[in-house]
Parts: sequence; C-alpha cells; structure tokens
Amino acid sequence: MGRKGERGAWADQGWQVKPTLLVVDDDESNLESIEGVFAKEGYEILLASGGRDALELVRKTRVDVILTDLIIP
Repeated sequence: MGRKGERGAWADQGWQVKPTLLVVDDDESNLESIEGVFAKEGYEILLASGGRDALELVRKTRVDVILTDLIIP
C-alpha cells in the first residue's frame, strides 16, 4: 500500500466516506501494528480485544471490514 495523501487509498477506489475496519485480536501488539498500517492510509479503525467487545462495536457502528484473529481465548 502506498501513501495516498490525506484522503487515503480508499478514495482511489471510489469510496465517498472513510471505510471502517474493525480489528479483533487478543494480542495488543498486533492491534497496534495493524492500526498503524491502516491509519496511515486514512481508514477509520476500531479495535477490540475479544469477541464480546467486537460484537458491541458492530451493534453500534457501521463496519465495512472485520480483520480477526481466529484463535482468541
């Protein structure tokens, strides 16, 4: 992913509103790393450390993509 300026790479794909990504992982360092990558591209990022937190966020917020760790205790 190349840096696309203030609007972000998502704007090049025709999106009119920032896409929202929900990242779910029990490892804090993974959350921080993924957040850093996508935030630089201008995406709206939501973070959850587990399934319950993720479900709560999805109930309250429109989410376009969910990235999740498949093995969460």
